[in-house]
Amino acid sequence: MFTKWMDEHQRNQFRHTKYQLGISFASWQYQGMNMTLRWSARVLSILVVALLLVFACGEGLNLSRFTVRELLLFAFFPLGLCVGMVVAWRREILGGCITVASLAAFYLADRVFSSSFPRGFAFVMLAVPGFLFLLCGLWTHSTQKHGGQDTALWPTRSSCRSW
Repeated sequence: MFTKWMDEHQRNQFRHTKYQLGISFASWQYQGMNMTLRWSARVLSILVVALLLVFACGEGLNLSRFTVRELLLFAFFPLGLCVGMVVAWRREILGGCITVASLAAFYLADRVFSSSFPRGFAFVMLAVPGFLFLLCGLWTHSTQKHGGQDTALWPTRSSCRSW
């Protein structure tokens, strides 16, 4: 009788350990993906800010010659975009929101001033690091909110049982 209880106890303990290893592996896998996403956003943000600085210096940026329309558009697109990416290094969600909001405001202001949207995909492509920062920050926030398990993106066995 005692050996039967001991065998059952060992099997349950093995199942529990196996389940814990599965969660820790999923957590490790999530951390690796999140770290890759974060550093991709950081490297791309450095490249975008450097590219915009090269454009500004190469054109001989003189803000006194800008019209009101050009100043407003300049405040949203290169300036707001760069500020958002710099802020995102410390606060990913806030910086990503600043970048995305600056891009949206740039499109809206250009639509109001010229009655058409800017053509091409260059403006959106230069804002990609902001979208990545926002995604990474929201993913991290969602994981911390659920005690280290990302139930929104990686449903676990225990979160499925509650249904």
